Amino acid sequence: MSENDFERYFRSSYLFKDESKLFPEHVPAYLPFREEQIKRLIFFFRGLVEPENFVFYRAICYGPAGTGKTAVAKFFGKLIIEEAKKKGTNLRFIHINCHLERTYFMIVSKIAESLIAGIPKRGFSPKQYLAWILEYLEDENIKLLICLDEADYIIRNDPEILYDLTRSSELDSAKVRLNLLIILRDISILYNLDESVLSTLQRNLNQFNPYTYFEIKEILKERIGEAFLPNTVEEGVIDSIAMKAGVDRGGRGDARFALELIWRAGKIAEIENSRRVNIEHLRKAMSEIYPGITSEVFDTLLEEEKILLLSICRALREEKAAMVSTRSVKEYYDLICEKLKRKPKGYTQFWSYIQSLRNKNLINVSVMNEKRGRRGYISIDFPIDSLENKLLEYVKA
Repeated sequence: MSENDFERYFRSSYLFKDESKLFPEHVPAYLPFREEQIKRLIFFFRGLVEPENFVFYRAICYGPAGTGKTAVAKFFGKLIIEEAKKKGTNLRFIHINCHLERTYFMIVSKIAESLIAGIPKRGFSPKQYLAWILEYLEDENIKLLICLDEADYIIRNDPEILYDLTRSSELDSAKVRLNLLIILRDISILYNLDESVLSTLQRNLNQFNPYTYFEIKEILKERIGEAFLPNTVEEGVIDSIAMKAGVDRGGRGDARFALELIWRAGKIAEIENSRRVNIEHLRKAMSEIYPGITSEVFDTLLEEEKILLLSICRALREEKAAMVSTRSVKEYYDLICEKLKRKPKGYTQFWSYIQSLRNKNLINVSVMNEKRGRRGYISIDFPIDSLENKLLEYVKA
């Protein structure tokens, strides 16, 4: 292909409006279901905006990955800086990712570079950098709020920095100007710290719980509205991701994972020149994240399990749905058994095979309350066409 042939791929997308809205770095103007956590940070730090208030403010945000801790911290950073300006307080907010900056030296040199123009980048100890930072804050009449994100890493690898930061007021500075917002995944890791540091930090806790199905769904709708052109993502895709990610549906409650899935599905749809993101694009996206089904896995399946898995594929493909009821799957199963001249299993044994496929992580099973009682629904995370073609190598149906 010539250069001209490739040029068309750089033109405007017919699916995405602004895909950066789905990236972890993006901080939206509105953070649904995190109003309480933002409010708690305001209460913890509101004295910081007062010009003559010089005490050590600190708080800890904690919770599993993808629960909005980083987004809330950055959102709050913008909020408190604006409020400080109104009060005439010179406040800076610096966010440090401790997964990237894993040592005392890397963290304080990064902070120093963000504050002080022309500061040497090497050749000095971390304590010297910290001394320069404190001196600069005093000379320029600045208050500083440092956010140490993913601080689990420094607690494991180089915890001395937390001792020095919490004791910075005891150094040469005349006033306490340095403040801390710490983000952790596991709150219990604090007990690895020296008792004096622990006693200073373990207050003002701000917990982030995993997102539910409903919350993930609303977050997706909000971000899809920002990232995609109108009517380019099918509703079933949103619902399926929320089912997969929601903590009350067996997921991790990880919004970051959900946003990555919709972004990947959108990219696959673009590559296939589709004008809408559909459930099959999502399945392909999930198959990129989760390991595929190998021949070894197929070899471990019973013949009846292969037939049942094929029945599920047929039901999903024919109904063009993200999930299908067990009743519908049973109908397709009976039809395939009739074609194969096999006697179909009764419902009790049929259900036991469903449980077996679920235990092998080949299908997802959800039981929902409906008007006429509880009903089971089945979904698959793998691309249906490729899975069905593979099964047809084993089941001639």
